[in-house]
Amino acid sequence: MDQIAVMWYQKARMDQLRDGDRNTKFFHMSTIIRRRFNRIEALRDRDDLWCTEETMIKRLVVEHFRDLFSVNDTGPVPP
Repeated sequence: MDQIAVMWYQKARMDQLRDGDRNTKFFHMSTIIRRRFNRIEALRDRDDLWCTEETMIKRLVVEHFRDLFSVNDTGPVPP
């Protein structure tokens, strides 16, 4: 698995070395497109309503992970 990971890393690195970051419009646009694609603009809450405000999105994310990683009291633990 390590050899496969190294091979893919080297392949990506070679592409970067070959193409280079020449500070061109192409590289700037690819960065902007990647940032837009990775941005979360809306989330659906438990009531099936879309939340688009940044504060509401942050609250939904925090609540989701708090619920995901909280301990639920399911009763006594068997010995």
